[in-house]
Amino acid sequence: MTLVGKIMAFFVLIFCLIAGGLMITVYVTRVNWADGYKKAQDRLQVAYADRDQYAEEARLARQEKEAAIKALQEQKDALQKALDSERAELARAKTELKNQQALVEKTNTTVSGTQSAANVRASEVDGLQKQIVLLNSEKKDLLVKLDQERGARTQAEIDKKATLNRNLELEAQLRDMAKDLLRARNGGTATVSRTRGASNPPPDNVEGRIRTLDPGSNLVTISVGSDAGLAEGHTLEVFRLGATPSQSKYLGTVEILSVRPHEAVARPVKKGLPPLQVNDRVASKIQVGG
Repeated sequence: MTLVGKIMAFFVLIFCLIAGGLMITVYVTRVNWADGYKKAQDRLQVAYADRDQYAEEARLARQEKEAAIKALQEQKDALQKALDSERAELARAKTELKNQQALVEKTNTTVSGTQSAANVRASEVDGLQKQIVLLNSEKKDLLVKLDQERGARTQAEIDKKATLNRNLELEAQLRDMAKDLLRARNGGTATVSRTRGASNPPPDNVEGRIRTLDPGSNLVTISVGSDAGLAEGHTLEVFRLGATPSQSKYLGTVEILSVRPHEAVARPVKKGLPPLQVNDRVASKIQVGG
């Protein structure tokens, strides 16, 4: 190989080395530029996201601020309305105070005249109190007389009832005597008058109830009469039925004084018995059991 060839070969080698170096430099530069571009894109996306977030936060903050401003405005309006109401109430109070002051002044002007009238009324009250004391004294006397008259009337009522009972007893005795006398005139055997209260049940079984009673005369009306075989002088047993046998009670005996077809009048034959009541049972005999 000639010298020129060697020199050319050396220059070609140098050129190849320089070209290879440039190619490597270009490749590295391109690789670094792509990576930087990607990183820049990522930073840009992050910046966009931050921008959107900041914009949303700014929007929310603006809404909250507007809501707070609106609430404050409403509070202001309410306070202004309350202030206006208080001012109006204060004005009315001042007007009422002036009216009351005028009324007090007017009342003070009439106190002197009212005081004189009150003195006149006081003297009239004293006179009325004296009359009341006198009337109370008269009232006490009248009450005493009234109590005396009530006592006398009560005693008279008691005497009247006692006389009525005695007359009824005498009438019953007279009827018995008249019956005995009639039997004697007709040739029958005269019977001795039955002792009041002695048992004299009717021959047939008779059952009824007490319809009415008169506490004053001690007489009762029963629901059976001559249609059931009752006659004057018969006696019936009186009892009260309860819900259980232990609550039932025997009340004594009544004597028939007068009879009608479906009703009879009777009275207890003994005193001190339990008081009779409407719907108490009466019967010629008390059946035990069954």
